[in-house]
Amino acid sequence: MNMQLTKSQIGLDGVPAAETVLSHVDGERGELIIAGDHVAALAAQSSFEGKIFVRPQAQKTEAYQLNHNLLLSEGAVAHAKPNLEIFADDVKASHGATFAQVDKEQLFYLKSRGISTETASQLLIRGYRQEMVNQISHAVIREEFQNGL
Repeated sequence: MNMQLTKSQIGLDGVPAAETVLSHVDGERGELIIAGDHVAALAAQSSFEGKIFVRPQAQKTEAYQLNHNLLLSEGAVAHAKPNLEIFADDVKASHGATFAQVDKEQLFYLKSRGISTETASQLLIRGYRQEMVNQISHAVIREEFQNGL
């Protein structure tokens, strides 16, 4: 079984961006990638909870889980709870989460080139989310996400 889940969400003031992903790997040689990408602004809260459950017969499974969070204001909050439950002996698995704000030096660099603060911020946010969009294998869906950024 090969499966990739990629989600990208934006939360605004009072509107939470939340997701829970639960995946089971049953057969041998499964590959599973779960990636979540959240952007939280104003007083938004973002929550990611992912769980990969690898059954004893799912030997040689590769499972990866990663959650990125970009906080655009002091009031924005993000929570991440990546989980792995592994009951097989021969498995390669990892999980992690990152939290960041718009880099002030990058923002300064763009502004010093004559780009407005708002446009510079939008470019940096778009670049942050682009990594997830690039992982979408279906061209039409990837293009729709690209146009929506």
